[in-house]
Amino acid sequence: ILKAYAVHDPKVGYCQGMAFVAGLLLIYLPENRAFAAFVTLMENGDFRGMYGHGMEGLKSRLRQLSVVLRAKNPTLAAHLETNDVAPVLYASGWFMSAFASDFSVRFSGRVMDCLLAQRTSSFIMRVCVALVNDSL
Repeated sequence: ILKAYAVHDPKVGYCQGMAFVAGLLLIYLPENRAFAAFVTLMENGDFRGMYGHGMEGLKSRLRQLSVVLRAKNPTLAAHLETNDVAPVLYASGWFMSAFASDFSVRFSGRVMDCLLAQRTSSFIMRVCVALVNDSL
């Protein structure tokens, strides 16, 4: 899947975090459907910007997470900032792997179902905020 995607979209090519997403898709789908789902995520789910040159999409999402946390839970956001716990330390892998790198297959599979159904990157943001809010 990853080799085929690199040929399909040479501008993005391959990035290490893609393997978690592709692997998760392959657990549930045959190879040709997993590739189609991967392309859908990249193009319609806005994953492409996260893996692109300079990872500008990932940087943008991490900044957005900081802003959303400050708005939703200012006490938690202040605590994290006071202790130098930036979103890059805990959420980079969440965004890049759709939670497949740090959570169970069952959890990340459910996230993947929702991502493919909704085709919006805002779903991952909502999950991130819920996880961080529930952790304290």
